[in-house]
Amino acid sequence: MGTVISAFLHVCGWKVEKGRTLHGLVMKLGLLRQLSDARLLFNEMPERNVVSWNVILNGYAKAGFLDSARDLFDKIDDKDVVSWGTIIGGYLQFGRLTEALSLYLEMIRTGVGSNDVMIVDMISACAEASAFTEGQQFHAVTIKKAFDCYDFMQTTIIHYYAACEKISSACLQFKLGSKLHIANWNALVSVREAMVNQRLTRSPAYSGVV
Repeated sequence: MGTVISAFLHVCGWKVEKGRTLHGLVMKLGLLRQLSDARLLFNEMPERNVVSWNVILNGYAKAGFLDSARDLFDKIDDKDVVSWGTIIGGYLQFGRLTEALSLYLEMIRTGVGSNDVMIVDMISACAEASAFTEGQQFHAVTIKKAFDCYDFMQTTIIHYYAACEKISSACLQFKLGSKLHIANWNALVSVREAMVNQRLTRSPAYSGVV
């Protein structure tokens, strides 16, 4: 590793941007080594259950090694909701909503049900991608499963509608939600900001330059 660092600095010179790139590379390589060591131990286990599979899967997914994570996931015989949630969450973490949605549908077809953590992550990702139709479907899931009674779910739904510029729907969700939850009030503030931005961008005098 020392040789790699020395060679990198010799070729590129010392600059902040390149230094950050190198730091990220070193961290990634170190993490990969740790995962490789964990994988060796995992491979040597005389017996593996779904918990052990999920632990190693989580390591690869959270680190961003999604191809390796997917390979592990496909090898799990008895996938549970944690297995599905881990691989779906990995894709969502790195902005790959399309793959996450595809896996979610595959999970439903197998008969495994979603949990509140998975649904809140899906709605958050839909908000970030302004995927309105998909987010509405997950909102319907929260109602069907009674997840919408949770404060954190209410806040996420408000943010989702605001991100998709559906201001009236966001305000309605605030009215239906808990007024004792400070995060819901914070979400309402973001809705008001979205309303202002909408009016600015739709104004004929708005040039788009601040």
